[in-house]
Amino acid sequence: MSALVSWPIALATARERAGSRFVVVLAGLTAVIAFSRGALEGASEVAGGFTAFWLAVLTFVLGAGLIADEVESGHAQLVLLRPITRAAWFGGRLAGAALVLAAALSAASLAGVAGALLSRHPPDGAALLADLIALPLAFVDLAGWLVVLACVSVVSRGWSNVVRVLIAMLAWGTLRLILPAAVGQPVRVSQALAAVEPYLHPRASTALAQDLVLRRPVDWEPLLWNLLWIAAVWSIAVLLVNAIELARRRA
Repeated sequence: MSALVSWPIALATARERAGSRFVVVLAGLTAVIAFSRGALEGASEVAGGFTAFWLAVLTFVLGAGLIADEVESGHAQLVLLRPITRAAWFGGRLAGAALVLAAALSAASLAGVAGALLSRHPPDGAALLADLIALPLAFVDLAGWLVVLACVSVVSRGWSNVVRVLIAMLAWGTLRLILPAAVGQPVRVSQALAAVEPYLHPRASTALAQDLVLRRPVDWEPLLWNLLWIAAVWSIAVLLVNAIELARRRA
């Protein structure tokens, strides 16, 4: 792992990101929402509903300017004077943000379990086991977006990587609305776009936790796709990091 991730960089990045008041507030808000949902509904799952929305917001905040901030401040140039590869430096920055995300996700999950256990209708053991299995799956889902933000941050300035990703999502949604009617074959084009869409972003894989617990047929494709997605986008990001001129980016 040392060739892919510099753990000193990862720990420093985790301290930096966790020290942000915005991150602390978002993480705390997510935990409170998860607890409230568990207490009101007797369900501790954090991968759906309003809790999932705030976890997604937290992911985007953690990924905002993840690489660009270091390059534009000149800190990246100083760090890379040491015997560390650019790939390990990038992996350290990404892993550090992922550590904070994992901590916030775990806190929200524990809060959800606590709320559910205190509710009028506590979940049974099978439901709690499904929640436990869903936790790493939810992390992989969110990590798929975090690596995208880190990759875009290599070629963006400041927090503009978040804007670019959101614009791309909005553009795709607009295309799905307009293109079918524009070409005069709405059904066929809509079906084609719907078939392509799952391969343009990370997928939700937490549903397989319930399938495993209930011993139903399990669709592993979303999880395997997310793992492949993370590996592929990470590789692209490393190629970009190795190609950029740090001094020119800073200027």
